[in-house]
Amino acid sequence: MDFLTDIKKLIARRDDFKCRRCGIELKQDAFERNIDHIIPRDLIAISELWNLELLCIDCNEEKGSDLPSDFQARCIRAFMKSFNVKKEGLTAQDKILRQSFRQLGDSFHDALKEHYQDDYI
Repeated sequence: MDFLTDIKKLIARRDDFKCRRCGIELKQDAFERNIDHIIPRDLIAISELWNLELLCIDCNEEKGSDLPSDFQARCIRAFMKSFNVKKEGLTAQDKILRQSFRQLGDSFHDALKEHYQDDYI
């Protein structure tokens, strides 16, 4: 199983196939999708699901290694959407995503750390 590809697909689904900065639709063109570290790796190497979001190529290049002013809200949103902390009103897709993230969480975590060569803290 290619966990990195699966992670990218799940994050794209979690973020509704839309760039989290400009809102452009990215469902049709996988080549336009970038998984970005909200808190840049230049600051701290954390490749956790709560620190990753979908950006289009242009927004990813524009953001670069800058820390967004709303990084806390972005991280909280990614965490809540990944693990669906709020259980009321979950869609069928939300339930599938939550189950996938929870079941494969350790494998995803290890695959991310290996791919990005994060420091183990």
